[in-house]
Amino acid sequence: VPVDDSTSLRALKTLSQALEESQACVAVFPEGHVSENGKLQRPQSGAIFLAKRTGAQVVPIALRGNVAAFPRWGRFPLPKKVTLLVGEAFRVPKDASKRQVAEYTDRLMAEIAGLLGEPPPPKTAGDAEG
Repeated sequence: VPVDDSTSLRALKTLSQALEESQACVAVFPEGHVSENGKLQRPQSGAIFLAKRTGAQVVPIALRGNVAAFPRWGRFPLPKKVTLLVGEAFRVPKDASKRQVAEYTDRLMAEIAGLLGEPPPPKTAGDAEG
């Protein structure tokens, strides 16, 4: 589901509906976009919001080597090794507060960073109220 600033609410509704109506699996970039330099960016709360709303499990997933294989501004993929790394699944309580959603968002990014052996991006929990 393509997402940009003008369609983010519609995309969240579409993904939420897919998760609630079927055994669908959706992939969401927690940063809200594909990184231009391959480094982890400050996350958005959309992935955790969906998990909270639908009860779906969150499975932290990272790709190693994807930037070399698919340069952001390249025209063609390159013959490079890409490794899929999978972390421990977790659930977000449906009654989680805004602060807890931010904490789960930070947890997701910390898990992804750990899979990649990188430091996590700046946390979001300090920004949340309640």
